[in-house]
Amino acid sequence: MLNSGEAEKLLLEEKEEAVRLEKRKQRIDEAIDVSPALNNCFFHAYALHLLSNQHAFPPGLFDLTEFDGTHVVTLKERLHDDRVLQEELTTAATPDYLFEKTLILGILLRSWFCTQLFHSETARDALFEFKGETYNGDIRAFTFLRMVSEYQDALFTPVLKARSLVQDFKNKLPTLQQLLDLSVDVPNNVFIALKQLPNIIEASIATLETDEKNSSNPISPLEKSKQVLKKLLDVLDDAQKELKATDTHELLNDFINEAKAELNFNLAAEQQNFVRTFERKYEDFPIYLGNKAFFNEALANTDLESIKTYWHKEGYENFCRFLNLSNTKISYADVDPILANLVPYAIYSENGAVLVCDTIPFLELMLKLNEGHYKLLTNPRTIELLQHYPLQQKHYLQNREALLAQKRVAEELIKETLFVEALIPEDKDNNSNLVEVLLEDEGINSLPVELFIPENNKVNPLDALIKNLPKFLDKLKEKMGRTPQTEEVGPSTSGEQKEHLPSETPESPIHSGDGINLLSLTEVGEQRDPLSVSVGVSTSEIQEHPDEVRENINPENLNNAKLQHFYQQLVQLEQKAKEFKAKENQSLDYKRAAEATGALYDKLHRAFNDFVKNPNEKAFELFSQQSLAAIQKHQPALERHRKEYGQLKQIIGNIVLAIVGIGIFYGAALMINRAVNGRYFFFAPKTAQDVSKIEKMIPEIAPENKSTF
Repeated sequence: MLNSGEAEKLLLEEKEEAVRLEKRKQRIDEAIDVSPALNNCFFHAYALHLLSNQHAFPPGLFDLTEFDGTHVVTLKERLHDDRVLQEELTTAATPDYLFEKTLILGILLRSWFCTQLFHSETARDALFEFKGETYNGDIRAFTFLRMVSEYQDALFTPVLKARSLVQDFKNKLPTLQQLLDLSVDVPNNVFIALKQLPNIIEASIATLETDEKNSSNPISPLEKSKQVLKKLLDVLDDAQKELKATDTHELLNDFINEAKAELNFNLAAEQQNFVRTFERKYEDFPIYLGNKAFFNEALANTDLESIKTYWHKEGYENFCRFLNLSNTKISYADVDPILANLVPYAIYSENGAVLVCDTIPFLELMLKLNEGHYKLLTNPRTIELLQHYPLQQKHYLQNREALLAQKRVAEELIKETLFVEALIPEDKDNNSNLVEVLLEDEGINSLPVELFIPENNKVNPLDALIKNLPKFLDKLKEKMGRTPQTEEVGPSTSGEQKEHLPSETPESPIHSGDGINLLSLTEVGEQRDPLSVSVGVSTSEIQEHPDEVRENINPENLNNAKLQHFYQQLVQLEQKAKEFKAKENQSLDYKRAAEATGALYDKLHRAFNDFVKNPNEKAFELFSQQSLAAIQKHQPALERHRKEYGQLKQIIGNIVLAIVGIGIFYGAALMINRAVNGRYFFFAPKTAQDVSKIEKMIPEIAPENKSTF
């Protein structure tokens, strides 16, 4: 029973979560619906995220890989040695050609991710069996081992069904005994046979229980189950033949007929129904599709070690190669082992529910679970560029509709939107099916009834894109030779049908004293979910002063264990920074690690020193924001130093735990959504689990303050 204080606290939490959920839903409504062309919507969203945040694309994006097909090789060969074009493709100082750039980058990112996956043993093991915590609906749980286990369950359905049927028959034995006792002149051999049924039933149940998921049994589950039921049916058949000869035991005959009808069950059809259900469930999962031949009846007799051996030797490569194929539908779960090391991210469902969420997600996507389609959530920093993407996409879709309906000359439409043919699905031979697909595709509400694609006009989308690539690169070079005076939106080709949008710069959160006025998405922009709570701290308060001399902290002045614990972790970080500094001449990796660790230590030291001068709830808010911002800024650079990052990761995780402890001590921690118990990107696994169980968490830095670090 909750006391009044606990009940009030719980009610406040629920209200805060309801506010966060509504704001998240509003952001989802305003999210950018990226193109599903070539089934690259996930990569299109990630490309837009990098472009709009002015983040660097991964190194080696233009390098040839062992997985690249003819089209991708052609694309990369045209770009590999042209650093200027590479730079233009991977940046977006203006919105020119944003839609076209995203299409090309989507192809390159697919190739890059698949190659990174293939060469990562960590990714291989994570996709074999996911051992992290998940939210409801998180499809990372659907790994190869889980699929195999579910398929084996389907194969063993006959065993479970047969056991259920035999158990039901066993429950009816008292009725059979009564009929035998009441019957007169029952042939002795019938009486003896029916009296043996209890022993036969017990043996049958024991056999079926032993055979359930017994991979060492050489007989298939279906055949074994059929044999068990047949043995019972044979006893009943023999008894019934003797009874019919006397023609005087109607009730006993009726009982046997009913029992035979129940035991004579179509186990093969039952098994097939479950197998088909499994196939429908995973029909869009590359892990299954790339290894479809492995899922057969022989899997019933395959043990765990053999399954793991197959995955290591063949299955994982099959998955990577299938994922790399153009037009293969991809999900965040397929690339999570790589993506999670690149950027903290969150995936939300259409109704705002959290599917995946790092502590402070930089990349936020909405996933339509039934379609596997993504939308990219915006924030104040990205909206200025991203608002142009829907206009460019709309122009492309209008031209696609005109092209399919033959309303205008194809050459004109292609010249105006060079990659328009790449937006036409390639595997729809039936025109009526194509209309259906396009109506669902990209939010199109209507298509002309005269839509028809002649056979000789059907083009492979990737062929179409590569065919017009030289023309696009020429246009890109033309753009690079000039400095636009205005930003271009609408049609993505330069100089044609330019349209301008008013600049909508979201306002910063409005604060009144220590209180917070909750603003709409349009006003506040991105308030990070699910841990986001605005605090009354201005950018000027958080801004560092790097030229100031760092003051020393006297540990004897730290008057409680929480402060002392944080200081101990800070000392460990300082020691690590000194170790890196001593090795910085050994390699560039050590030099970068020394710089990042030193900068992180310096910022944490300054923030902590300011806090301990006057430790209170308000000061903690500033201290926690500064600390998390510093960790968030320098953690990616530290991750790249793989030789030493394991120990460093634990130190950083302990620092965050120490901050949480300080917040709880001073009563300054903010309650988080009780459902939040997921991954924390800068923690070692054990630390992440500890943090997940903590009910209070420090407030997240407001987006507008992140750039000050």
